[in-house]
Amino acid sequence: MDKNKLLIQSTLEAIKTLAFNLLAGWLVCLILLYFFADALGLFEVHNYSEFIEQMMFSVQSLALPVLIAPILAMLKFNKVYFSSEEEQI
Repeated sequence: MDKNKLLIQSTLEAIKTLAFNLLAGWLVCLILLYFFADALGLFEVHNYSEFIEQMMFSVQSLALPVLIAPILAMLKFNKVYFSSEEEQI
């Protein structure tokens, strides 16, 4: 496989990983925040839709996935790109 195809494949894999990690990380943070907020009584939570409305635009609910997802995507890119490059040698 030539280097350009390998680079494109690795980049697409990293983008998929980034998108998945952002979505999954945001959902996990949302669920954890729901239970912690309810348990600590930070605000009254009567149902999920009300909670999601309150947290949707909160910077805190997005901070962790936004910080972690690019790091995981870069690790995935390095793993795919460099492991494929080693196979060629």
